[in-house]
Amino acid sequence: MDWLQTIEIISVLLNLLYLLLLMRENIWCWVCGIAGSALGALLMFHTKLYSETILYIFYVAIGVYGWYVWHTRGIEKTFHITRWSGM
Repeated sequence: MDWLQTIEIISVLLNLLYLLLLMRENIWCWVCGIAGSALGALLMFHTKLYSETILYIFYVAIGVYGWYVWHTRGIEKTFHITRWSGM
């Protein structure tokens, strides 16, 4: 197994951990999502998929923003479920 496969496996595991922690409303989900996306960006850059690299860098930036908003404002524990009138 070469280092690219190792990075890919770690990236996938971090992104799965991101989903599990997000479902549990744990702020550490953002760290896993950011790290997984950063590793994905590195992988895409190395394989010369530059558009995908830009997309993964966007994911990292949005992850940093999401962590900042969650950290400063907290997460609302109440969700209001509504129906659209057309449904």
